[in-house]
Amino acid sequence: MGVKISPRLKVLRTNTVCVKCVIGFDIVIHSELWIKNLTNLQILFGARANQLYSTSLRSGSLNSIHEPSRKKAAEAALMELSSMLEFGEKGHGIGGNSSENEILALSKQQCTSAIEEVFEYTEMSKGNTVRHWWAGEHHESIKPDLSALESLRGTEWAWKSDSWCLDISGECKPSQGGWESSNGLRNFSPMRAYNSCHRFRRRRWFRQKAKTQDLGLDESCSDGSVTSFYQPLLQCSDKAARNSASMDRRKESEGSILDLAADDDSKEHLNLFFKVGDGAWGEPAKIPSSGAAHGILRIPASRWQELRESQRDEAVIIGNNLSLGLKGSSNVKFSKGSLSPRCYDISYRVNAMEGQWGELSRVLILYPRFFIRNESEKLYLDIKQAGAPDKTAMRLKPGSSRAFFWADSTLSELICVRPVRNMHVKNEECGHSWSGGFDISALGMIPLRIRSRADSKLTNSKVSSASVKVIRSLVELRSGTGGTGILISLKEELGNGEDSLYRIENQCPFPLWISQDGIDDKPDNNGDIILPDEKIPYGLDQPYRETKRGGRAVSLEHLLRARIGLAPLLSIDGIESTKVISLSNVEANLRLKPAKLRTFFDEDTIVDLMNVNVQCVVSSDGPTRVLSIS
Repeated sequence: MGVKISPRLKVLRTNTVCVKCVIGFDIVIHSELWIKNLTNLQILFGARANQLYSTSLRSGSLNSIHEPSRKKAAEAALMELSSMLEFGEKGHGIGGNSSENEILALSKQQCTSAIEEVFEYTEMSKGNTVRHWWAGEHHESIKPDLSALESLRGTEWAWKSDSWCLDISGECKPSQGGWESSNGLRNFSPMRAYNSCHRFRRRRWFRQKAKTQDLGLDESCSDGSVTSFYQPLLQCSDKAARNSASMDRRKESEGSILDLAADDDSKEHLNLFFKVGDGAWGEPAKIPSSGAAHGILRIPASRWQELRESQRDEAVIIGNNLSLGLKGSSNVKFSKGSLSPRCYDISYRVNAMEGQWGELSRVLILYPRFFIRNESEKLYLDIKQAGAPDKTAMRLKPGSSRAFFWADSTLSELICVRPVRNMHVKNEECGHSWSGGFDISALGMIPLRIRSRADSKLTNSKVSSASVKVIRSLVELRSGTGGTGILISLKEELGNGEDSLYRIENQCPFPLWISQDGIDDKPDNNGDIILPDEKIPYGLDQPYRETKRGGRAVSLEHLLRARIGLAPLLSIDGIESTKVISLSNVEANLRLKPAKLRTFFDEDTIVDLMNVNVQCVVSSDGPTRVLSIS
C-alpha cells in the first residue's frame, strides 16, 4: 500500500498581511497497482515467493499466502522437519531457489472459485519410510498437512467439494496410492510414472473452494468482497538493502512499491502469474516499476501439460484412508486433475487509472486477445479451431461478437467457419462444410470459400456456383490494446460478387472451370463451373498453406493463383486447356484455346476455332479485383 501525506493549509488574514497556516494533514492510502479481469474466465492471480515476501520471511520458507492463519502451521512444520530435511540434488541441502521460485496465489482474488493443492512427499529406503513431509510442487516449499489446511475460518473462502481428492493423472494409479516416483526430487517424470524401486515419491492432493458469498454463507471476514479489483501483495525494498544504498536510491526505492528488491530480472519488473481453474500457471505479465505496458499471456487449461485427456470418462474412485497411510477410516477420492488441451490467450495492459487516482495508482487490465464478430445481417456462424471437434465450436448470432480461445494447444493456430440456419441446428444437420483454416494473427482481408456438404462429396463437374458461399474475413488490431488485441470480422459476400474482394466474370460463350492452384485436398477436383454471362465471388478453399520446406506460411500472392480451364480440370480436355493466373496482379492476362476441346467438338469445328482465343484479364473495380473472361 502507498501513503500520501499532504498538509492542509488555511489562509489567515490580518489587517496588513495574509498568512498560510497548516491546520492539519490529508492522509491518502492507496494501492499502486490494481488488477481488473475483463474476461469471463475464473483467473487466479499469483506471484513468486521472492516477490511476495521480504528476505527475512523467505528464509522461513513460508509459501502459502492464501490464509494468514497458516503461517504458524507452516513454521511449526518447518521447525519439525529442519533437523532431518537436508535436500540437494538427490535430497540434500535445504538451500536453493526452489522455494523462492514457487508461484503462490495472492491473498485477495477476483475469481469466485479456485483449486487448493498440496503435495505429499516421502523418502523410502529398503521399503521403509525414512522421511515424510508436505510441500508445494517444489519440494522445498514447506506447507501444512491436510488437517491444518482443513479449516478456512477467518478467510473469504469455503470448501465447495466435500473432501480432498488424490490426483491420478498420467501413470498414477489408485492401486499404488496415487504416487509418482523418482530417484531425485527434481527429476519427477512428466508422465507421472511410478516405480517402487525409486527413492522419492510424491502425490498431489487437490480440492475446490469458492467465495463464501457465492455459496450463500455469511462470513464476517469477507471484507473487500464487493470490490471489483484487488491489489497484489507487493514487496518494498529490503531495509538492509535500502540502508546500504545511496540516499538517492533509497528515496527512489521508498517512493514506489513496485521498485522491488528481488533477484535477477525482478529488479525492474514485477512478474504476475495467472491460471484458470485447475490448470497450470501460465506465462508471467511483466509489470514495470513505472509507466505503461502491454503484453500477451498464454494460460494452459491443463494441470499437466505433457499429458493428454483420455477419450473415455472415468468415474471417481473411492479408496480408504488406512490403505493410504492416513489417519482415520473415512474414504478418499481418486480423480484426475484438469487435462484439457485448451489454452487461453490473454492480452494485458498497464496504465494509470482514470480520474484523480491516476497520479497515484495504476491498473492491470486482462482481456481476451481474440474477439470474433459476426457482421452478417442474416447468417448464423459457427467458429472453431481447425482440426478440433465440432463440439468445441461456438455459434454467433448476426451482429454479435465473442471472445475466442484455442480448443487444443497441440493443433495449428488456425480457425475455420461455416454458416448455419439458426442457433438450434445440430452439428450433424449443418448443410455446409467447414472453410479452410486461416491465420487470425495475420492482418488483412481474405475470402473464405464455403461449400455445401453435398458438393464436397461430388467428383463430377456438375457443380452449380449457387451452392458456393464466400465469407470475407477481416483481421485487424483493436484500438487501445497496444497491438496485442485482435478483432476478426466475418461477413458473407453477395452471390453476384458485387461487394466481394475478388470476382470472376464470364463474358464468353464457353463455360469455365476454376479452382485454387496448389491445394492438396480439393473439395471438387474438377473445379467450380462458371456459366456464360455469370458473375460469382471468388474465395479460397485453402486460405493458409505452409511451404514444403521450412514450414513457412505461403504468401497471399501464391494463394491467389487460380487454375482456369475450358473443361473440367481433371478431364483430358481440361488438362490440355488449363492455365494458371494470379488474381493478385492487376493486368495479369492469359489466353485459352477452345480448339483444344477435342472431345467436345468435331474436326471441322476445331479447325474453325483455331484462330479463336478466350482472353483472361485481371483488373480493378474499386476495391474489388476482377478476373474478366471474354
